[in-house]
Amino acid sequence: MTRAVRLILCIACVAGCSDDALDAAEQATYPQAGLYAPGSMLGYQPPPDAGPGDGGRGLTEEEQRELQDAIDSAGKENRCVGVDGAEGTPGELSVSFLSASYDGFYAPENCGAVWIEDEAGMYVATPVLWAQIRVRNLFVWDARRCRIDWPLDVVSSATLAKHETHDVVWDGMSHEGKRVPNGNYVLNIEITEDEFNYGRLAEYPFVWGGSAFTMTPPDQDSVKDLRIAFTPRP
Repeated sequence: MTRAVRLILCIACVAGCSDDALDAAEQATYPQAGLYAPGSMLGYQPPPDAGPGDGGRGLTEEEQRELQDAIDSAGKENRCVGVDGAEGTPGELSVSFLSASYDGFYAPENCGAVWIEDEAGMYVATPVLWAQIRVRNLFVWDARRCRIDWPLDVVSSATLAKHETHDVVWDGMSHEGKRVPNGNYVLNIEITEDEFNYGRLAEYPFVWGGSAFTMTPPDQDSVKDLRIAFTPRP
C-alpha cells in the first residue's frame, strides 16, 4: 500500500447514502463502503439508479499528477507550525463565488472547503467548510490542513444538494488565534461531487496588508464569478 493511499484510506459513507451515519444493517450490507482512493473504486457500491460511467469529465494525467503532488508534499511537512512575524494589518478578506458542477458522479450534490496557506504552502486557516461525513472526500484539503485544527466552528452545512453562491469572510486570524503578518498568501477552494475520484482545486495568490484591493479572477471549472477583496480596518 502506498503512502498516498494510506493517507486517504478511510471508513466513509456508502455511495449514494445521506450524510447520516450508516446503521448496523447498512454496514453489514456494505462492509467495504468508503475505502476509496482517488482513481480507485475499491469498496464502491453503486446506487440502484446509477448510470454507466463516472458521471463527468475526469482530470487529465497532468492535473491528477499536480493534485497528487499537492497531497504527497503535505505529508512531508508539519502542517501546524503556525505563522511567524509581527501581527499584520487588521482587516478582512471577503470572498464571493458561485460553485459550479463539473458533472461529477453525484452532481449537483457537492461539498467543499475554502482555506488559506502562506506562500510556502503551509497551512494557516480554514474559513469555511461545507461537508460532514463526506469531508474525507476533499482529498487535498484533508491532506494539507493542520490535523489539530478540526474546524467544527466553520462547518457551514452538510453536503449541499445543489451549487450555490458562497460568501466567505476571513479575519486574518491563523489557526493559532494570531493575526497573520502582512505578506503573500494563497486562497484555496476545493469542490467535489465525487467519492472515488478527485474533485476540483483552484488556487489564488493574494496579499494581506497594505492598501485595499479587489480581484476578479477568471472562471475555473467549479469556481465562477469569483470576487476577492481585502479591506483594512482601523
